[in-house]
Amino acid sequence: MMDRKTLSRREIRMEKPFLHIPVRPEEGACLLRLFLGGYLLHTFRVALSGRPLAYYPLALPECLGQAVYIEVAVDGGDGDSGLEEILCGGRPEDEPALYPALYQEPHRPGFHYSCKRGWLNDPNGLFYANGLWHLYYQHNPLGSTATDRNCSWGHAVSPDLFHWEERRPAIMPQGDQMMCASGSCLPDTRNALGYGSDAVVAAFTALGVERMTDWKKAPAQGQIFAVSTDGGDTFRRLPDQPAIPCEGGEPWRDPCLFADETGYGLAVYETHEEKNMVAFYRSDDLRHWRRTGFAPELFECPDMFPLTCEETGETRWVLYGGDGTIRVGHYDGETFRDEESRNSLDFGRAVYAGQTWRNAPGGRRVHIAWACGMGNHRIWDERGMGYEGLPFSQCMTTPCELRLRRLNGRYFVSRTPVAELDALHCGPAERRQVRENGLMLLQSGGDYQVFFRGEAPFSFQVADLRFSFCPATTVLTFPNGNTLELGERELRVRLLTDETTVELFFNELACATYTMPVEEALLRLEDMAAAEVLRYPLENVHGV
Repeated sequence: MMDRKTLSRREIRMEKPFLHIPVRPEEGACLLRLFLGGYLLHTFRVALSGRPLAYYPLALPECLGQAVYIEVAVDGGDGDSGLEEILCGGRPEDEPALYPALYQEPHRPGFHYSCKRGWLNDPNGLFYANGLWHLYYQHNPLGSTATDRNCSWGHAVSPDLFHWEERRPAIMPQGDQMMCASGSCLPDTRNALGYGSDAVVAAFTALGVERMTDWKKAPAQGQIFAVSTDGGDTFRRLPDQPAIPCEGGEPWRDPCLFADETGYGLAVYETHEEKNMVAFYRSDDLRHWRRTGFAPELFECPDMFPLTCEETGETRWVLYGGDGTIRVGHYDGETFRDEESRNSLDFGRAVYAGQTWRNAPGGRRVHIAWACGMGNHRIWDERGMGYEGLPFSQCMTTPCELRLRRLNGRYFVSRTPVAELDALHCGPAERRQVRENGLMLLQSGGDYQVFFRGEAPFSFQVADLRFSFCPATTVLTFPNGNTLELGERELRVRLLTDETTVELFFNELACATYTMPVEEALLRLEDMAAAEVLRYPLENVHGV
């Protein structure tokens, strides 16, 4: 039932595998429902328009050669004429009239992942298999702002963490009362589910959206498990889902799935007695789960894994939530015990909801996060968050390797760019000396390596961000007032610049990430500091 709105309908025969949806963001949003053979495939909220600013692709290869039935609930706006402008066609790359200047738009990152069209945020379900890094992410495929009803798992694969092939969304909402929130994946190499050792299991949260019967928000369903037998391109739900229901419809979410020597663990963001925490669950077969413990004071998007310390050879478990505050401690298969060794994974203001790849080669622990907050907007500002008027919005951080270190008598998790980044260097290094109170304009697509000189305390700025360093105490002070004792008297900064991101890495130990238009990025030395700067130009991975 779709009352209070006028229904318009159309049938399209799928001679090619894509529908191209005309969108104009300022138009009123319509409810668009897709049917195949009388079965409801998907429900979307979309600013459909006969005067589109951009087309958005919707892959439907399962409908090829068949007729799909489109129903649009129009409540003002331009939905009627927009319905008539929906086209059937090929890949966006093969439809230049519909997708002019693809990957050449303003603010399009040159080496950070961004999707062709639509909105992205939290990375999900990261795993490595058969030479490919799989990246999933929260995705609105039919609009460049965040919206619950359209929330899907976007999907891309890469052989090297930088050259990405975007594939169709791998997990999409079923019916019209849920969204596919964040979660994780795990290659089922032990064949626990019985679908073969090449199968991949995904865990995600089915959160409720506004019902079309009474226009009230449906309750959260819980933690859903699904399996892929085609390498992670598509997933189907396991029987008897949700495997872990949300008590009272509470929005408990973001299941983090991992394996250890004796079975499988799951970390889920939950609230109990109005307090945020992560709950731990245990399973022997990936189907049946029991709650075993809690870790307090963590908020959404948990990740958890073991790391071995380079200096001591000891193994500890690492746990963090959406804000990236690291906890180092012990996991006994049922609960996590914090050693009070904590640090920020990133000292900037743009890294959120980071996740790490499962089954990475060589035992590596590779991390990527949502680079949020472009234009200093709030995280869930309904505007484009610095990408206003563009058919895409947001990007991921540079993939980084995490290592467990000993610093100042405590465990510390460092985050540094992956070695694969060096392969993007596309020319000789440009060398420059920057004197006291000197300025240097930072260009997009640069890998800057800055070597500071001086015995007295000094400061430097990147845009309006001021950093200070005291060689005598080795203390680095960040713009937000946080401090870190680096243990070295010389400061080395690796600075990565792209169209909308500036990432700083200090002495291969700490980092700070910011989002801003690159034209605002200016390096300014203060006090008595001087520096030698090497700039390596970086390849634009889109070939433009």
